[in-house]
Amino acid sequence: MDYKQKQETEQFYQEFSKKVNDTVISLEMVNFQAEPATLNFLKLVKGGINDELWGLLVFCKHGLYFYVHPYESVMGMMFRQAARGKAPEEQLVVLHTLDELKFSIIKHKWYDLFSPYPVDRLMMEFKDTNGNHRTAFLMPHSHTEEVFDKISVILMEKRAE
Repeated sequence: MDYKQKQETEQFYQEFSKKVNDTVISLEMVNFQAEPATLNFLKLVKGGINDELWGLLVFCKHGLYFYVHPYESVMGMMFRQAARGKAPEEQLVVLHTLDELKFSIIKHKWYDLFSPYPVDRLMMEFKDTNGNHRTAFLMPHSHTEEVFDKISVILMEKRAE
């Protein structure tokens, strides 16, 4: 990481820490996938040409957050403007406040030749305000087990409070 990237990262850490009133420890890029009802409950909106939801899993001293920066490509912006669509907005979910939140690892099997998921994934489960079980899948950009371990530490600390 060069000097400019390091400065930008530190600036994001500071701005995000102020936003959530918590101290950022680290972050991981993840692809967030869920059924429309789960996305609606979490107030998350997919966007872009390929309809994926990429964001940051932000590990803070006292909590776990999923953050989507309001980014769009030049091509996506041109399509949106031609269709008179809305510009992307910042999205933030405070994950550690979800009821009965738990994570597990779904291992990719070598024989899953036609699986759309060529890597290990995290399965996130929780209950919504009506008591319905909800599920989402996160595909981390880095090693799934390391991300799972970091999540486990934060969730254990939240439960101990």
